[in-house]
This record gives sequence, C-alpha cells and structure tokens, in this order.
Amino acid sequence: MEFNRSTLLCIVIAIIVLHFFRKLIQSRREEEIRQKHNCSQPRHYSHKDPIWGIDLFAGVVKSISNGNNFFFFQSLLGTYGKTFETNSWGQKAIYTMDAESIHTILVTSQKRFIVEPSRLHATECFLGRGIFNTDGSSWKQTHLATQPIFARAQISNLDVLEELMDVLLAIIPHDGTTVDLLPLLKRLFLDTSTALIFGNSINSLEPEEVQFDTGKFLAAFDIALQGIGLRSPWEILLFCKA
Repeated sequence: MEFNRSTLLCIVIAIIVLHFFRKLIQSRREEEIRQKHNCSQPRHYSHKDPIWGIDLFAGVVKSISNGNNFFFFQSLLGTYGKTFETNSWGQKAIYTMDAESIHTILVTSQKRFIVEPSRLHATECFLGRGIFNTDGSSWKQTHLATQPIFARAQISNLDVLEELMDVLLAIIPHDGTTVDLLPLLKRLFLDTSTALIFGNSINSLEPEEVQFDTGKFLAAFDIALQGIGLRSPWEILLFCKA
C-alpha cells in the first residue's frame, strides 16, 4: 500500500512539474513571437483560481443565467482594456473588442489563427460550419459566400436602419412611461439582420406584418446562444441544452 501511495505521489508530482514546464516553454515561445511582431503583453485577468480559472467561468455562467452577460463583459473590458488575457481551464484565452484585431483574425490573417478545434464542437449544431468556427477550405467557401453581405457599401448604407429606428421610436411611449427596451432591441436586431442578409426585413417590430411567432423564435435563439456559451469551455457539456 505504501508503495502504491508513493508511486501515486510521484506521478502527481511529475504531472505538476510537466505542466509548469510546458507553461514555461509556451511562455518563452509567446514572448519570442511578441518581440518578432512588436506586440505588447495583454493585461491578465486577476483570477482567484490561477490554475484552472474556474472563478471566471463561474462568473460567466452566473451572468448568462441572470441575463446580464453583456454588462459583465462590459465591466471586464472597462477594467482590463480592449484586449485582455485569461486562464480558461488551464489554457490561455484572449478576449478582445478591438476592431482591427478582430478583422485581422477573421479576414486578413485568418490562416494564422486556428479556431476550429476550440469552437466547432460547441457551435456546429446551431451555426453549422462557417467563418466563425472553421478553418481551411470550409472557411474559404463560406467567406466567399458571405463576403457580399458584409461589403462596406452595404454596411455603410444606413437608410434601412433609419427606417427601422423610426418604427422603434414610434412604438416607445412618449408620456414618460417606463419601457423594457430589451425585447424591442432584439426585434430591431432581427429586422436589421434579415434586411442585411436577405435584402428584406421581416418587420418583427410590426407584429401585424409577421407570419410567425417572433417572440418564440427570439427565445429559442437566446437559449441556443446560452448553450454555446456554456459548452465552449468543455466538450463534456455538449449534452447541455441551455
């Protein structure tokens, strides 16, 4: 029994040593890359759990459950800046809202950023295979198909947005009554998205013109996004529906 305990202890110690040795090599490699490309070290999230980063994961889950995940990440970005680094289950993860960085990752230098291993398992059932969760030929095909949709000429055309905003503003009471804007903003998102992608809005802000239950659709959409957020860190949560 004593031998078994000693062996187990040695194995545990060896695993810990190998883990930190791998982290050291990775850190040096990243430093070389940063120096080569003249990049700064992103600020690091102050974890209570520096090994696995479970505290941040718990905070994300709680914010999603409470419906305030937008404000949660807004607070993080306000504290750590547009780009910051975290520990996600023992792996480094970088959050960014920097437009140039996002454009570089998704478009100009897409081949240098591999996303499929970390995203596809959690998103394919809802998003399919596309520009946000694949690499290589799959990404190239979907990028070519969606490129016209996101052309600058169409994005900068604000006429449709102006029309939909007029509809939204007409719905809001003008007598000072308190209004929950979130459902209306979700419908605005749906209308602008369908106008951008299909060329015509479904006009969910005007219920009499809609041919299906937009409330039910948006509720299902929210559940799907929550499921993606919960399953992304762990493949073991693939069964999770919300």
